[in-house]
Amino acid sequence: AGTVFALAAADKDFIRVGCDGTLSVYSGGTNKTAAQKVTVPAGQEANYTISYNSKETVLYVNGKLAATVAGVIDAREVADGAAFYVGLGYSDAANKAAALRMIGNYGNLQFSATSAQGTQSELTTQVAAFEALLQGGKLYTNASAAYAAYVQANRLLDAVRYGGADVSAARLKAATDALIAGMAAMQEYTRPQMGKGYFGTTEAIDGYTDVLYSTKDYMYSGETTADSYQGIGYVNFKIASPSTTVLLKNGDSNPGFPVVVESKKIENKNGFFNPKTTYGKIAYVAPLSSDLMLSHLWYGYAERAYSTWPGKTATSNNATFGYQAGTTADMTANQDNTGTSRFWNNQAFLNPTFGTNEYAKTYTGLQFTVKVIGNRNNENTDNAAENLTLNSTQYVLNYTPLANAVAGLDTTTQKQVAAQYKEGGLADLLAKADTVSGVNPAAYNYAFDLAGAVTSYQADADAAMTAYNAATVNTAADVYTNLRTVMDNCMSTFAVGNTVLDNGSTKYVAALWSDFVQAYQAAQSAFAELKDNDYKKDGSALQTLADNLQKAYDALCGYGAYEALDSAVSRVKTVVAAGKDGYYAADKYQALEQALIDVLATAYTNDGTAYALSEKQQAAIDACTAQLLSAYTDCMYSNRFKVTFIADGQTVSTDSYDANATVTLTAPNATNGTWTVNGVNVAGEGASYTFEVVTD
Repeated sequence: AGTVFALAAADKDFIRVGCDGTLSVYSGGTNKTAAQKVTVPAGQEANYTISYNSKETVLYVNGKLAATVAGVIDAREVADGAAFYVGLGYSDAANKAAALRMIGNYGNLQFSATSAQGTQSELTTQVAAFEALLQGGKLYTNASAAYAAYVQANRLLDAVRYGGADVSAARLKAATDALIAGMAAMQEYTRPQMGKGYFGTTEAIDGYTDVLYSTKDYMYSGETTADSYQGIGYVNFKIASPSTTVLLKNGDSNPGFPVVVESKKIENKNGFFNPKTTYGKIAYVAPLSSDLMLSHLWYGYAERAYSTWPGKTATSNNATFGYQAGTTADMTANQDNTGTSRFWNNQAFLNPTFGTNEYAKTYTGLQFTVKVIGNRNNENTDNAAENLTLNSTQYVLNYTPLANAVAGLDTTTQKQVAAQYKEGGLADLLAKADTVSGVNPAAYNYAFDLAGAVTSYQADADAAMTAYNAATVNTAADVYTNLRTVMDNCMSTFAVGNTVLDNGSTKYVAALWSDFVQAYQAAQSAFAELKDNDYKKDGSALQTLADNLQKAYDALCGYGAYEALDSAVSRVKTVVAAGKDGYYAADKYQALEQALIDVLATAYTNDGTAYALSEKQQAAIDACTAQLLSAYTDCMYSNRFKVTFIADGQTVSTDSYDANATVTLTAPNATNGTWTVNGVNVAGEGASYTFEVVTD
């Protein structure tokens, strides 16, 4: 138990790595711990680096990401005279002063978001921190500045490591500060926060999503032509919704808005002819307009108009009726009252289909169809069905393409930064993505200028997506990768030099060492230029440098073991040179010829007369041997074979046969003094021949 490393203020705020391998951050009265545990083998020295980028605390062990704790650390100044401890090995907060290696108490000690000295190590740490941010499963916007600083940092680090350039502490510090500032400006992407739909002072809740704005009123059908109802069967109807609603289409879900149906029985004034109560049973109110949907029953009823956005749950009287044609009517929905309105609620959803570059759609006069079953004298008669029309306007804004564009960065680009985009290949795309993420449909003032706000969103979304779709991702941007790899393999050899052995000779042949040094220094120059120049976009010249350096290094290190491969090549060359294609299956023979061509191109140079692979590439040499022997075996045991007949040491016949053929050698007899094979003479008269049969 205890602490491996800690930074602790006198009032117990701390960043701590415990002996159990847990990274903890205590700030503002809250303690947070990392999900990952740090493991360092016992007895081994470890280099701990802690980085904070205003979003999370990151721990690196020996230069590799080990653990993260998300969250902001309170920014404050330690008062003069207060103790701030930086120590190793104290057991708990109460015994901070007993740290095994107390670095000191500091008055007026501040931590800032800038680098302390400007070192290669500091810059390397921040590069790793940026990569960890983009690869950590979160999506960030406003990342262009940080990415530009990241590319610049990689240039300087490449110039130092591979180019041997002398980069001043001031430049390293400036690059580190720029990267830290860029990361601090990045924002974790969240979908736009919706506006508020109101009725009176009550917000849209209980199942409503993606409501950007609504008016605070309900507009009933018929209100523009006085307080009139629409009679259907024996029931009067009105239908209402907020007079204006602005909704957001974001992905697969469909945005919704409230609808209210008011119903009231038509009084029976002809009691003499209809002595019993006349009422209408509401069968259903179903959506009629294209794109309009309902998903559940109409709930009710209330005996006065709703003053809130009605949800999808039953209201005071817990009665229902159907929402689509064919729905069985609930008997509790019988409209048997006279002169008193009943109010029923539902949620209507819109499922618009947007065209290319269409980011807003307007709906006016949406319609529902209503069916009422009339009843006189307890007999169901006089069924009636008519349409109700909303006296309101609904706008639906299309955010799906923008959300998809930003979300796509997480899986297709940002996570690959360290592996593929160290040299700037994402610059254009990230800049355009920032434009897309900057379009926030909730930020427009719909209450002040509704039509203008909708038009502005349409224009802004179209411009942002047009730019984004035209953005380029340079997937081949990291053109220095191969040269880095070759230099990494050669770096220690170059650093050690051509050492002098005990016998006075050098480890490497002088001429080969000179070629290697020349190739290595040429590669160095390409990286040293990055101190003051951008990465090159064309990698052809860099690939030539990599090939030359690899060739010189291979020659310097010596070639691999070629004995088995040389033997296989010799055997196959003999078969091919003999022109035996008539004795083997054609495809097997051609495969053998091609295998020989491939192996000679891979493992040899100068038309197969010189070795091409070094001792470090022995696996490739062995693979060539296996490839050639496999093709040779396949050819030798294919469906043709050769039979040679030798009489008294002289070949008298050679022919090829199918694998299952019968070959008969017939000796001379009293009437036939010749040797025959399958009835064909192979030797002249005389019984003194001794035949030998050889197969291949």
